[in-house]
Amino acid sequence: MCCLCCCSKGSPGAGGAPPGGSTGTTPGGSTGQPPSTGGGPPALESARGSGGGPPCPATEGGGPPAAGRASGGSGPPGGGGGALHLQLLEVANLQLQVELMVVAGLREVVVEALHLHLLEVVELHLLVVQLVVAGLLEVVVEALQLIVVCLDTAGKVKRELVSASGEMATEAECKLKYF
Repeated sequence: MCCLCCCSKGSPGAGGAPPGGSTGTTPGGSTGQPPSTGGGPPALESARGSGGGPPCPATEGGGPPAAGRASGGSGPPGGGGGALHLQLLEVANLQLQVELMVVAGLREVVVEALHLHLLEVVELHLLVVQLVVAGLLEVVVEALQLIVVCLDTAGKVKRELVSASGEMATEAECKLKYF
């Protein structure tokens, strides 16, 4: 089937017919084309099976014209392959832009997650520091209580020693007096 890319331009391969019908000559006249049924250019009618016209150069090879140009084949006369190439580049560019937007979105999610994780780590670290400080405070308080108890005991011992030494001194004096 013809793509109308070259036939509708009135190219020499299409018999020079303008788009939309015949040139106004008599059926089977000087153009060498079959009579037009009014359904389109003569090349299109010949591609539909009305016979007689030359095939469209864009469809020679059996495939659609885009497949021939995309695979590196030559396009129809007039540079139609450049427009397709630009469209392919635009599609690739749009695809890259979408991928970049997805990556940027993922980057924001990862940064947010890392930020939250960092806040949790800092909070956990502060909690550990508080527990350590609280534990150290308990140890210091217990140590101070033991020191107070020891000092109190030492004071009692000293008083007892002083009192005992005073009694011993008095006894010693008494014993010396008796001897």
